[in-house]
Amino acid sequence: MTDDELSGYRKGTDADQTRRALDLFHTNQVKVRANFIVQPNWVGEDFARLGRTIEELQVDMPSFSVLTPLPGTDLYDESRDQHISDDPELFDCYHSLFPTKLPLEDFYHRLADLLAGASARPAPGVASGQDPSVFYYSDNSAFDEMLSGIRLAAGPGRDREPERVPSTG
Repeated sequence: MTDDELSGYRKGTDADQTRRALDLFHTNQVKVRANFIVQPNWVGEDFARLGRTIEELQVDMPSFSVLTPLPGTDLYDESRDQHISDDPELFDCYHSLFPTKLPLEDFYHRLADLLAGASARPAPGVASGQDPSVFYYSDNSAFDEMLSGIRLAAGPGRDREPERVPSTG
């Protein structure tokens, strides 16, 4: 959650304003659900930074999605020539449709680790003995199946291995 990222998403705010808003919500006992967009050009430190930011901001219910150029959006139209697949099943906000800077397997493992870490956090207002997860699933194995699917996303089911984004330093 940097000023550059917020500006790129046209949020009309900066990181400091967002932090103050979260403090205000928490002061007034308002639970915060926040979705964070994972960028395909991220490296390990970016994933770690996001994990630290969520802890620092005390986001009650964090969730994550991979930057996805959905058909009908400006992002889709402007980036069409960069997409690594046209498979509609991959337009689910968990698959990267852009080349990744990290090896694809590493990228998906780090995404799954973010989800697993968020799931391990107790949901706000959970009574003792209840399911503490911030995520909601039909049964206990559904979340594990989703994580396995994300971790295997770079496997044989992919049409082709994406090219890597050149490292800038």
